[in-house]
Amino acid sequence: MMMRIAGLVFFILLSSRFHPVHVSVTNMDIDPEAGQLKVSIKLFSDDFEELIYRKYGVRLNITSQEDPGDKIEAVNRYITEAFRCKVNGKDPVLLEYTESKVGEQAIWLYYIYDHIGRIKKMEIVNTLMLEKFEDQTNR
Repeated sequence: MMMRIAGLVFFILLSSRFHPVHVSVTNMDIDPEAGQLKVSIKLFSDDFEELIYRKYGVRLNITSQEDPGDKIEAVNRYITEAFRCKVNGKDPVLLEYTESKVGEQAIWLYYIYDHIGRIKKMEIVNTLMLEKFEDQTNR
């Protein structure tokens, strides 16, 4: 009986270390008064680190609660490739990185685009982490 309880506790501890869902969260806020588009993206740190290393050979250390720092160029390159937003049929907007926040298992990346103007039509392509996981969901 004691072995079963120990095994169950071990399984719970082990499974809490890994996240079985593959999801990113993207929020977009439009401020017409300021003419700004604000984008925030949440990604699981370990998966994101692995993807950046595999694609660009850059080792991030965000699972240790560290900001990407000077490695932000690789992060921004990936975000630019995997998240595109067109306003009024024009070329994709160039998002400007503002900051990042590292949480328990995730990183939040914050971007801004100034001078958005009046929006008649917006097209968004979000392929974040899709090349890594078949069951990836982007919300």
